[in-house]
Amino acid sequence: MGWGYQSSLGHQDHGQWDADLLGAHINLKELLVPYKFLRSHRDLQDRSIVFEMDNTSAVHCILCQGSSKSEALLSISEKLFLEAHDRSLHLSALFRLRSYRGSVLLLAPWWPAQPWFSVLRAWCPNSLFLGTACLLNPLTDKLQSSLRLHAWNFSAER
Repeated sequence: MGWGYQSSLGHQDHGQWDADLLGAHINLKELLVPYKFLRSHRDLQDRSIVFEMDNTSAVHCILCQGSSKSEALLSISEKLFLEAHDRSLHLSALFRLRSYRGSVLLLAPWWPAQPWFSVLRAWCPNSLFLGTACLLNPLTDKLQSSLRLHAWNFSAER
């Protein structure tokens, strides 16, 4: 596994982790990337820099200038902010998901007269008829006979 970054100013780099860091916790590795960025671009001074990262612990360490929960993260944070202080850099971070895949299973009755039903059928035309066998709580006989429960599966990726 390796590391990498790119900036809005056109800086980019990537590489493999040194042997002594291969087994390090991912949070430590994620926080080392901004430090590598600053060490590689000593020309940056008197600026504000926002790191967009997909690791909440690394974002927290930058926003809070360290972490009391990990000596290793605190040590890297101190090095990062000392580097920033020496060059009048203001550091901040944003959490950004790189990609996300999710799915949901919607259980709903077969009610074609409802205004939402046509939209549901357009989004996901294939449903699975479940009946009422999947219900944990018993329903009144009248409601149970009218409730034709179906399952629709939706998934998306960003």
